[in-house]
This record gives sequence, C-alpha cells and structure tokens, in this order.
Amino acid sequence: MAEFLGPYSWEQGQSKRWNPTSGEGLVRRWRGSFQMAQSYFNSLQGSAGVLDLSMDQDADTPVYTVTAVFGAIQEGVPETDASIPYYWELPGNMIERSIFSHPNFSGAGTLTDAERDAVRTAFEDKTGQGASWNALQISLWSELTKGRETYMTPSFALRVTRTFSSLYANTIPTTDVFKLYTYAQVQAEASAISSPISTAIDANIPSGGYWLKQPPVLREISNRKLEMTQEWWWDNNWSQVAYDLKT
Repeated sequence: MAEFLGPYSWEQGQSKRWNPTSGEGLVRRWRGSFQMAQSYFNSLQGSAGVLDLSMDQDADTPVYTVTAVFGAIQEGVPETDASIPYYWELPGNMIERSIFSHPNFSGAGTLTDAERDAVRTAFEDKTGQGASWNALQISLWSELTKGRETYMTPSFALRVTRTFSSLYANTIPTTDVFKLYTYAQVQAEASAISSPISTAIDANIPSGGYWLKQPPVLREISNRKLEMTQEWWWDNNWSQVAYDLKT
C-alpha cells in the first residue's frame, strides 16, 4: 500500500473485477487528504469509461480514499486524457514592478511624467536630490536611495494538477511556454486535455489582462506514477515586447 503524506493523493495498487452486468473492470484507488480526494471525485464524475465511483473516509482520520471502476481501460492499455484525474486551483500570486509605476507616484493627482523623470535622471546619474522637488519627489528619491527600486503587487495564478501512470501515452505539453494567453485560450487548452475549469474557479477569474504560461513541473510520487502541475500567471500589464502572444 502506498504511504499517505501531507496534502497529496497517492494511487494504491490496482485490481480487477467482473460481474455479469458490466463485465470486466479495472479498479483504481487514490488515498489522500479530503481536498485532493474531493477534487478527484468531482473530476472523475461522468468521465468516459467510469462504471462506478465512491469516496470513503478512513475511520476518524483525515485520510480519504476515492475508488473508481473503469470499464473501458484494461490492463496494458495506455491511459487517455479523459481518464486522468485532475484538479484546478486559483492561488494568489505576486508580481514585481518598478517603483516608478507605483500608484503613489504614477496615479492621477500624483507626480507628472516630467517630475518622475527628474527623479529617475538624478538617481541614475547620481547628481543628488533636486533643490526644488516637491514632497512626492523627495519620497520617491528616498525609496530609491534605500534600495527599494521595485515593489510587489498582488496577482493570481491558475494551476492544474494531473496524475498519471507510466501507461500514459501522451507527452507532457511544453508548447507555448512563456507566451501570453487570453483566458479563453487557457480554457481551450484545458478542454483539449479533458480537464475543463470548474464553475467555481471560473467565477473568480479576473477580467482582462493576459495569462503567462509557465513551464510544467513534474513530480515522481511513486515508481510508476507522475504528477504534473501547469500554471498560468495573470497580470493586466504584461509586456508584449518581452513576451509573445499565443496565436
């Protein structure tokens, strides 16, 4: 039996069953936290080839087991996208920006472009603080001279995690990494791998902006199982010079 550790789900040993109504079936079980088990349970509902699905708590422990019986997947036949458990997350993220773009220095009613440029030039040329600067210019100068040339602003990441075995026939997608996606393009890519984004996640997606696709992360969670995580990072001010748009 696979060991349960932390917030992950681990696939247990597979087995086969037969009955005169549904014929032969492959039984797969995943054991882990409630959050992961619930995500697997939700994602497998209605999946192609699933004959039966259950989710059980291990006595009074925080460990849960999801059991799925597949009729279309037999031993030795590769897994398909439609049969791979997945779950989506929308965690908070942070984006680094130049201090010159901070709302306190670049928003309406703050510094003019000329006033900001005066501070920038003085800092880069090391000519010192201007004698006629206003309070905001002096405040910006103070931040720069203290080494605070950037600041962090809150953002979002959209993350999908999929678990598959060595029987999985498809390669790990690395196309369009570091390209800017619209949310509709993220949705289309999710549907292409049979991992549609849930309504709950969809309802909290920020409007506008672009999603920068990150390289996938692979984790070996047993000698025959891999877990893949793919993320897109959202921002409403990504550079379309530094990053290409997905076509």
